[in-house]
Amino acid sequence: MMQIQEKGPFQISLFIKNEDEKYFILKRNSTLYQNFKNCYWIIRKEIEFTQYPCYQNILDYKKTYKYGIVMGVGIFDKWVEKITGWDLLITQCYGKGVDNFPLQLHFVPYGFNPDLHYPTKQNILYDPIFIGSNQPKNRNPRKYISKIKDVKYIGYGWPGNFEISEIDKLSKLYNQTIVCPNFYGINQKGDFYMLNERTYQILACGGFQVFDYIPGMENYFEENTLLWEESTKEWVRKIKYYINHPMERQDYIQNGLKHVQKYSYHKIMNDFINLL
Repeated sequence: MMQIQEKGPFQISLFIKNEDEKYFILKRNSTLYQNFKNCYWIIRKEIEFTQYPCYQNILDYKKTYKYGIVMGVGIFDKWVEKITGWDLLITQCYGKGVDNFPLQLHFVPYGFNPDLHYPTKQNILYDPIFIGSNQPKNRNPRKYISKIKDVKYIGYGWPGNFEISEIDKLSKLYNQTIVCPNFYGINQKGDFYMLNERTYQILACGGFQVFDYIPGMENYFEENTLLWEESTKEWVRKIKYYINHPMERQDYIQNGLKHVQKYSYHKIMNDFINLL
């Protein structure tokens, strides 16, 4: 019988106790949180996920709770070189920054939760929709999304009217939309490239997206599974085109839905468990 108890630094950790009296400690807002709630029984080891700046608690908590494994998740800088005691480092990033990093980083990509992200039959209500917070310094929305008219914004910080949605509503929203624009922040385009969760979730929901190019992404997604453009001008033009020609999306939607299944969190976790 699984028991859940909130503990840990700043109450952002989750203890999961299984029938073997082992504990997992999982950062509540981490990418793998929901999936670990479903797959906790597979690992049978004590682990903690941590991100900056909570790594400062690692050693004390490891000593207190007798961790067998400690992992760093989402490595974007060399802060991890300053600490010891970890057993495994994983990252959602790839590229020159990862290749040149002085410590070994294991690539574990973002993905989608099949219990939450799947196609549903909906009436089209929106031309474009963007689900995510406004990050003017990072994403530069004036260069991208602001050039598209009548965007439905779901997330914090957008000017005018915006709404907030629970994660279990994403499938419905993406299926009510003709085009889901996707664009990346400068922190995902430097030496550490990263494909965001939105990329996988839209495809898994049977949505159609157009996003700006991230170098190396063709190693993970074939060109017939989704659309990307390197120039902002072409990105905007392509979105407007498919809003006016929605029937031409279907091949991309079907190909993308099929291709993205390899990034189900359940399959990602099987590979991840082998690292342990």
